[in-house]
Amino acid sequence: MNVWDTLKAEQLSVYYAHDNRISCLEVSPDGTSVGTGSWDNTLRVSPFKKLVEQVET
Repeated sequence: MNVWDTLKAEQLSVYYAHDNRISCLEVSPDGTSVGTGSWDNTLRVSPFKKLVEQVET
């Protein structure tokens, strides 16, 4: 999954969580988690903080 700064139109990070393409993405209502589904038949739920930490490092 690519993480973008949409205001600057810059790619910030690439988050590797699946072995195949991501087919769906959902952010939790409180904004703390991101769920992704993939063509590899898996569903992953990751804390949003983990994605932000990857961008900051």
